Amino acid sequence: MALKNNTWKLNQWYAQDVAGNIEYSGTKELWTWGVNESGELGQNSRVWYSSPVQLPGNWSSMSVGRLCSAAIKSNELYVLGRNDYGILGLNQSTPTRYSSPVQIPGSWSFMDHNEYASMGIKTDGTLWCWGRNGGYGTLGQNNDTEYSSPVQIYGGGTTWRHAACGELTTLATKTDGTLWGWGWNYQGNLGQNQNTTTSRSSPIQVGTDTTWGGAGKAAQIYETYLNIKTDGTLWGMGENTNGELGNNDVIKRSSPIQVSSDTTWSGIAGCHSKSFIATKTDGTLWSWGGNQYGELGQNDRTNRSSPVQIPGTTWNGTENIGGGDFNFGVVKTDGTLWMWGANDAGALGVPSLGESARSSPVQVPGTTWYRVTGMSGADGESIMALRNI
Repeated sequence: MALKNNTWKLNQWYAQDVAGNIEYSGTKELWTWGVNESGELGQNSRVWYSSPVQLPGNWSSMSVGRLCSAAIKSNELYVLGRNDYGILGLNQSTPTRYSSPVQIPGSWSFMDHNEYASMGIKTDGTLWCWGRNGGYGTLGQNNDTEYSSPVQIYGGGTTWRHAACGELTTLATKTDGTLWGWGWNYQGNLGQNQNTTTSRSSPIQVGTDTTWGGAGKAAQIYETYLNIKTDGTLWGMGENTNGELGNNDVIKRSSPIQVSSDTTWSGIAGCHSKSFIATKTDGTLWSWGGNQYGELGQNDRTNRSSPVQIPGTTWNGTENIGGGDFNFGVVKTDGTLWMWGANDAGALGVPSLGESARSSPVQVPGTTWYRVTGMSGADGESIMALRNI
């Protein structure tokens, strides 16, 4: 790995306050497992796997959606899986399946999905979207038109840094530390501090704050958004039915509210059971929200509305944590990968477990893991992870 004038980790380059000041040449191996009904594991088949299998090539980042996945290597974006609503961005409106990578033209640095739409940031800092628009302006085009190939976000701009997709909402940060949102606003998740459910079909700024965090610092699940600011504080807004805002209540918020008074939060991820996990700078790991399959890692299935610690102090930092539908995965400082929660189709990557859920962490074989992410499809969970070469 080669970094210029800094010591940032892989994939953190675009989280800097000033864009374009880093060269990155590091790459990782990409491994996949779990459900493969639409070919989203990239194995040129639709066979399901309960242990990791490699997707050939050297990769730098990945994203998993409901029926699709994507990965980037050398700034080239490749997509896999089923093309419902044109979510693969291949200028096709039919639900064609692709079980091996297909390239989307352009030079890309970031990718994320919601259920039926995709967002990507190019290396020039422009933000693009495609897929289903949902009637709520999910794609940020100032209309409700669906697009089967990438279109630039309404208003353009070349300073986009990170985007977090919810069910029908996107919240994105710019390099100046501002936060912008668009799409469905039923839960007040656009942070406009108003008693309205008005949706927005083009980006609108959340307050005037310029300290919102980027890569590894933000997560959105359904209509709940959480972000770690540059001062290490954690803030959230939107839906709160399972206590996912971490404020010891279940009241939704239409403007950002702080989670605890701590100033040492370092990384955050969510899973689609309306649960969140977050690391602190001391290597501890914390969880809260829904707990249907033990996804809070507390050896029980009790919901929590404020953060509780998962045992251990060697959990790795900013971008080494990831969530799927009803499970989480985290890489420790020794390169081991640990997962817990639902295990449908072997999503935890440990064949000896069968499909039994786990409410405390279990180790996925190997000691060179870097990052993990996942998402539920129509038939279960698909997982992607990067390993150090």
